Amino acid sequence: MKKGTCAMKKLLVVGLLVVAGVWVCGNTKFGRKVSAAVRDSVCWVRSQVSDCDGANAQRAVPKTAAEREREIKEIRKQITKLENNFVKLLDPIAERQAEVNRLDREVKTARANHKQMRDDLLALTQKVEAGVQPISIDETPYTLDEAKAKLHSDFSLFKDADASLKSREQLLSAQKENLRLARQQLTKIREQQRQFEVRLVQLETTEEHLKLQQIATPLRLDQGDVAAIKNRLDALQHGQDIEKERRVLQGQFLPRPGRPAAVPGAPAVSPQEIRNFLSAPAATGAPKVVSTR
Repeated sequence: MKKGTCAMKKLLVVGLLVVAGVWVCGNTKFGRKVSAAVRDSVCWVRSQVSDCDGANAQRAVPKTAAEREREIKEIRKQITKLENNFVKLLDPIAERQAEVNRLDREVKTARANHKQMRDDLLALTQKVEAGVQPISIDETPYTLDEAKAKLHSDFSLFKDADASLKSREQLLSAQKENLRLARQQLTKIREQQRQFEVRLVQLETTEEHLKLQQIATPLRLDQGDVAAIKNRLDALQHGQDIEKERRVLQGQFLPRPGRPAAVPGAPAVSPQEIRNFLSAPAATGAPKVVSTR
């Protein structure tokens, strides 16, 4: 697990260094801007790799819930810092993109001018070779010697323009490649950051499950305490069972308060006789009189 984390951090270092390196090689002014923007990111990632190679490799594994919670908070801070450093890289890339767009427009204009100069030079060359006088150039008459002098001057200017165009095209090609590499590295860094975030969320979810399991099964309790609590609960329940049985027996064998005790040889009671005396209707399904003799 540690080796994999270190490898990922080293990948970030390589990506950031490639971005900074290709920019600095392309343009000194832009390189100063980039170095100011990426300094924090490179230093931070380098510090993480240094930790992997050194002290961090010996860091104790967080075992308790409190230690793991603190570690999650620290990792969250590191991911947030990585996000802030990533945002700082966007402005230099946007500036370089604008410069590339401007250079691309200049190259297109230079190519159009180059083509026009070539066509004009070729036409003048043909007129000089023909030797016909006067030679009309842009509706202006030239002698043959004047045309030859102009041809020599235009050819010199064309060679300079041709060399300048090739140089600009090479610079444009190099800067486009640098931008492509920079965007590619930014994409990799963003993907790596998102992987860190997803993994941290998964670990946070696992930690919540562990907390719930700890509540459901308190494994950290002393077994002697558990046994003592269980015995006291069992004793309490046993006392309640005894009380229930005592009350059942009292209801069966002891007279209730205010209730006359049964007298042996007492005369039978006729409920119907009482109802007749009270002029009360007989109850539906009234039970038959039972003699107590």
